Order: sequence, then C-alpha cells, then structure tokens
Amino acid sequence: MVNKTTILTVSVLLWLRWLTATLPGYIHPDEFFQNPEITSSKIFNIDTLTPWEYKPEHASRSVISPFLTTGIPFWILKSWISKDKCNLIC
Repeated sequence: MVNKTTILTVSVLLWLRWLTATLPGYIHPDEFFQNPEITSSKIFNIDTLTPWEYKPEHASRSVISPFLTTGIPFWILKSWISKDKCNLIC
C-alpha cells in the first residue's frame, strides 16, 4: 500500500518535472545549451568551454541548475556505460 507522503512526493516531483520541461527559456535561453557543456566536463572529464558566468572568478550563475537538469542524467549514463566504452569518453 502506498502512503500519502509517497503520493504527495511523487506528485510534487512530477509537477516540478512538467514545469521545468515546459519552461520557455526567455530569461536565459542560453542555459539550455550551456548546461550539457558544464556538466559533461565535470562528469565525463571532457575538455569543454565553460562559459564565463560559471567560472569561480566571476560566478554570476550557480552550477546547481545545470547539475540538476543535465548532471543527473549524465551521471546515470556514466554508471551504465561499460568500462571498455568509458575509456573512450570518461
């Protein structure tokens, strides 16, 4: 039997997922394209261009949003990739 807390948690997470998936991105539309660059460089150890807004010496944007939106899927992908294939990109 599923309790009320679980139903509420799942409902809130689904609503949050729907909200973030339908954001138009008018305020910072470049974030949708910069997020994979930031997270892939940290998770897969790929040499990418980190935008100046995310560098520690400027820090005008937080890296929390990129890691919540693309970091978690990249981390899951990295855990699923076999070690033989991971040597190519990790």
